[in-house]
Amino acid sequence: MLKHLCPKKETIQSLLNSHLPKKLKRYSEWQMLIILIFILFGDLFKWGHLFRLTQYNWIQGHFSDIGLTAQFTTAIFYLRGHKEKEHRNMQARGPLMIEHRLIERMMSLMRDALLQIESTHKVDAVFVDTAVDFIRTYADRTHHGKEEDILFRELSKRHLSADDQRVMKELIDEHVFGRQTTKAFVEANARYRNGDESALGDIAGRLHTLVELYPKHIEKEDRIFFPASRAYFTDEEDQTMLAEFWEFDRKMIHEKYKSVVEELEGR
Repeated sequence: MLKHLCPKKETIQSLLNSHLPKKLKRYSEWQMLIILIFILFGDLFKWGHLFRLTQYNWIQGHFSDIGLTAQFTTAIFYLRGHKEKEHRNMQARGPLMIEHRLIERMMSLMRDALLQIESTHKVDAVFVDTAVDFIRTYADRTHHGKEEDILFRELSKRHLSADDQRVMKELIDEHVFGRQTTKAFVEANARYRNGDESALGDIAGRLHTLVELYPKHIEKEDRIFFPASRAYFTDEEDQTMLAEFWEFDRKMIHEKYKSVVEELEGR
């Protein structure tokens, strides 16, 4: 049957090369065939309706259970032409899971910086400043802000199971620990900029803590907490929360630069 669907691997390669962005053109033939099978059978059996109901966030959250990575699921949407529609009919956890993918990319860059420290015994202080700004503004205030100020707030009004209460507390504690680690990271970088070579070890230590913390934290949310927490909301309540997420994000740029001006005024 597969010979009739995809008689030549060159056909698969050609189709993917014509649709995928460069970052996604590095998979083996069998991996690409998996993508094509999902697309083809989704159309043949009208499973496209399932994609449309829950969109990008459902795919990201559940296809990982059968071995499809975030890159694969992104590839599916490029091929199906859904990229520009990914916000339509999205569940509230969708933006959070999409943000996770960007945070993972920053963690990869921070791992590279850690390897650089270990091999050269030097660090790019400007990169550290950029990484700190990303963690504080995007990962913490924007991303964790939506979780704590909206999702966790709403969940606190529900009668959560003991397991779900425990996991939510763990997530909040990890948020706090991340903030404390980032603060120490900033202090170590300031010492390094002022000529304290001994601060390099502290920078490396904080980097290591953060790149170990975030991936595990993200996995706990994506695979355990978000699917469990969805059961506590009706579809209407979930969409109301999603709208509040969008409004939260809309205000973030104003909040960030208002704080910048206020900090400068206070000097």
